[in-house]
Amino acid sequence: MKKITFEVSDEAFDLLQKINKKGYAEYRDAEYETKQDFLKSELFHNETRTLEWFMERNFNGTYFLVNELLEYGLVDSCKESWHRTYVVTKFGKQSLK
Repeated sequence: MKKITFEVSDEAFDLLQKINKKGYAEYRDAEYETKQDFLKSELFHNETRTLEWFMERNFNGTYFLVNELLEYGLVDSCKESWHRTYVVTKFGKQSLK
């Protein structure tokens, strides 16, 4: 039997664990990949929205890490969700063991 190994960043691994624990990660404002992107936005500067609002709606500002998990098949998008939502795949769950 052959063994396959791969590496993900510590941040991406932490995100995978959090998604697994909660069951999903939802990103309602995916046009802002990071907290820093949101902090540069007009929504933030004109005080229409707060950082707390953004973090609550966007799984703590972790959208920029999703592609790393998608690349290895650790998460997949949930097609039935209204907003961009990701769940841990069977392979992702096995990888966490």
